[in-house]
Amino acid sequence: MEPEQLPEFLRAPGVPDGLVSIYAEMFTRNSAPKLLIEPETGRIVDANPAALEFYGYSLEVLRSMEIQSINQLPALEVQREMDRAHSEQRRYFEFKHRISSGEIKFVKVYSGPVEILGKRYLHSIIHDYTEPQLLHKNLEEFKELFEALPVGVYRNEPGIDGRFLNANPAMAAIFEADSLDDFLFRKASELYDDPEERRRFSERLLAEGEVDRAELKLKTLKGRPIWVSITATTRAREDGTIVFDGIVEDISQRKKQESELRQAAAVFEHTQEGILITDSDVRITAVNKAFTRITGYSEEEVLGRNPRLLASGFHSSAFYEAMWSTLKSQGFWSGEIWNRRKDGTVFPELSTITEVRNNAGVVVQYLAIFSDISSIKDYQHKLERMAHSDPLTGLANRLLFEERLGQAMTLADRSGDKVGIIFLDLNNFKDVNDSLGHPIGDRLLRDVGARLSEAIRTDQTLARFGGDEFLVLVPGPQSAGEVALVADDLVQCLEEAFTLGDRKIAISASLGMSLYPEHANTVEELIQQADTAMYRAKKEGVRYRFFSQDLTDEALKRIRLGSEIRRGLDAGEFLLHYQPQINLSDGKLTGLEALIRWQGPDGLINPDEFIPVAEQLGLIIPLGEWVMEEACRQTRSWISMGLDINCIAVNVSPVQIQNGDFSSRVLNILSRTGLPPSRLEIEITENSLIGLDNAILEQLHLLREQGVRIAIDDFGVGYSSLSYLRDLPVDRLKIDRSFINGLPDDSSLVAISRAIIALGETLGFTVIAEGVETEPQRVHLLESGCHEGQGFLFGHPMADRAIESAYIRK
Repeated sequence: MEPEQLPEFLRAPGVPDGLVSIYAEMFTRNSAPKLLIEPETGRIVDANPAALEFYGYSLEVLRSMEIQSINQLPALEVQREMDRAHSEQRRYFEFKHRISSGEIKFVKVYSGPVEILGKRYLHSIIHDYTEPQLLHKNLEEFKELFEALPVGVYRNEPGIDGRFLNANPAMAAIFEADSLDDFLFRKASELYDDPEERRRFSERLLAEGEVDRAELKLKTLKGRPIWVSITATTRAREDGTIVFDGIVEDISQRKKQESELRQAAAVFEHTQEGILITDSDVRITAVNKAFTRITGYSEEEVLGRNPRLLASGFHSSAFYEAMWSTLKSQGFWSGEIWNRRKDGTVFPELSTITEVRNNAGVVVQYLAIFSDISSIKDYQHKLERMAHSDPLTGLANRLLFEERLGQAMTLADRSGDKVGIIFLDLNNFKDVNDSLGHPIGDRLLRDVGARLSEAIRTDQTLARFGGDEFLVLVPGPQSAGEVALVADDLVQCLEEAFTLGDRKIAISASLGMSLYPEHANTVEELIQQADTAMYRAKKEGVRYRFFSQDLTDEALKRIRLGSEIRRGLDAGEFLLHYQPQINLSDGKLTGLEALIRWQGPDGLINPDEFIPVAEQLGLIIPLGEWVMEEACRQTRSWISMGLDINCIAVNVSPVQIQNGDFSSRVLNILSRTGLPPSRLEIEITENSLIGLDNAILEQLHLLREQGVRIAIDDFGVGYSSLSYLRDLPVDRLKIDRSFINGLPDDSSLVAISRAIIALGETLGFTVIAEGVETEPQRVHLLESGCHEGQGFLFGHPMADRAIESAYIRK
């Protein structure tokens, strides 16, 4: 071999002559086309004479080329072919190579790494299978390759025996022979459970001339079942005898996987449990029929979407955070969860979510299997109702009442709230039983229970204590008066006579009330005190009383106040005052806040005194509607007179918000008064936002879409949870006056106020401070980034005429 024909790395000084000789013998003088390729770049480092003849290029030209310019498959298709070869467990790649004439050759490339002088190259042997006969030429030349192939290669005789004439080591290994010599000259029929199957295979091959990837279930020489793929052809030898040449691949593992996949597919399709599969980005990639049956969503409707489309809204973000934390730390999560079907109904499910990882340990999928446990829950609830309900009236029984009372007392201990109970006893019920009979008495008890149920709120509990006695649990009252208001409603609902068939029966009740923790420390004591108060009321001939006289007096005062609110509404005694909201930088009027006042017969009544009673009695709905309509009407009038303000701010009670048609009532008021929606701002206290359901949030979003502004009032004094800011269409934050009073001297208040202002600025909200009374407070707030202020520094709440005098140009 001439020195100039050696590759560059063999021409370097110090290369041993022996290495050059070996290289020339193994590479250059080999009759199969061979290429030595630099793997990083694809550059052809060397080519043997057979490759020069095959490709039609000179050695110099080939060494200047990259394999990518010869291989005609696109890079993506090259990668796919490599993946196919890997999945099919073959050691060659099928490519299309262009030779110098432009002709495309179909080649099989057997490529493997080789290290020469410390550097790795790809040693590629090129086999042209454009002509099928080429596969069988010169078998001795490829003996080394033949013996190294991972697939079995064999030659055997036709017929039922099929004696093996030649084979490679892989063939012997596939069929668990002790050695190649042990395998040779054995009969092919030894690999079949039934020799007749061998006969049929032989006859088929003789008839067709070739078999392509026939899958057969055979056995090894040790009797172990095995699946193989056989590609074989018939060949006539020089002496005229026919032999079979074939290639055998062990596909046992693939067949096992296929079987497992079929089993999994059968389970996936026919199991009663819903199955959902996502990719690593939690996008749905597959669901089964049970998923569709349970949720109502077809596969087409959910593919590519996040499973959160099933969220019921029943669970907090903390629930899902804990679920994902468990899933990531343990690889699975199992538990009960409420989801929502396509038709909007919610249902409980028992779900298990599992991570699916690849060989590298990377999560590639998530698998969720769930069962609809609605029927189980219904059965549980039925058992609970049987255990906790009164069989006659269907109300809670004494056991359930005492459980709920205990829970309410525990919560009250944590929150500092009160708990009230009402003990109700029907007067003269024994006379009804004695004169009309027990069946009529039972019907009366059922009707009384139904009517009492309509008189209480959903967060209160009505129970039949026994006989003609009933109990009502009132959780979290602000005062004894609130409990008395409930008692008053109960008394009033019994005033109308009951119709039982052709009889009308009038019945009244005596009620006793007690408060926790004022009157008792235990459930039994609290009920006993209410019972005692009831007997005192019955003895004194009054409708109800508390365990203590002072609370009874307070309750009666509160009830009288409720009656006065109704009268005041009818008499037009309520009016509005307006407090200015000012731009802190230029002193310009930006808005007004409408504040309700009540001028009663005995003088001005504080809103803090009558607003809670109005909320308790449900009067806040008409009262709040009057405030909003009057404020909008007055503002529309002022704008027409030339008043330049951004909006009128109206405080809204939580009771108003939670009324189902809140958004409709607001939009109707705007329509009636002609005030543009953008000129109305609804102020909602921070505490009232806690626990709003999705339906109410949707109403607030609807109002915001129509242009109505939304402000968070008394910001900073609530639950210190900012998650609602993400869900609400908030425009403005109002800093509570408690954070303003000590400014700018109190360093803690300075830090808090600046933090709230920074938060508002980050979220894009306008920030207004309440209770600004001094110039140093205004300066501090302005320097901290606050936009607007409200307080005595700028003006006290004023009547409408005072506003006109102060701010409307004549």
